[in-house]
Amino acid sequence: MFENLLEKIPVILVVESRDDVYARLQEMLAEEGVAVERARCAASVPSRINRLQPDLILIHAELPYESGWLIACKLTFSHPGQNVWLYGAQDTERIGLRQHVCGVGAYVAYGGVLPRLIEQVQQSVRRWWRADTLRSASPVRSAQRLRRQAAAFDRMSCGS
Repeated sequence: MFENLLEKIPVILVVESRDDVYARLQEMLAEEGVAVERARCAASVPSRINRLQPDLILIHAELPYESGWLIACKLTFSHPGQNVWLYGAQDTERIGLRQHVCGVGAYVAYGGVLPRLIEQVQQSVRRWWRADTLRSASPVRSAQRLRRQAAAFDRMSCGS
């Protein structure tokens, strides 16, 4: 998807406690050309954001001992403008108000079926990145994109 080296490599922070789910998301996103980093719990999210400056934060809504919704609400105040998505097994009927209040850009309802989650996240990331690339055509955004691309390339080439 991101064949051109001058194209920005998107960076996604995945907040997921389950190893198997993270492994599948990471594998799929890496195949899409996305740099992926993981936070296992809410406590590690702020330091990862400050270090990575991710383009998107993808949070499991039903983390053990903490709510992905609460993490998203906190990010609304601590990192305004940060692009945050949640995913969970719950359907979208009762999600609208929470999504708006917590500043969540998208909610992926996957019904607890892992292949469905992978497919829906893949499709959503593709649509999001195309739209973001079109919005980022300004010179300031282009300079920011190049700086972030260089940082992502350094992380990938150093194996960290």
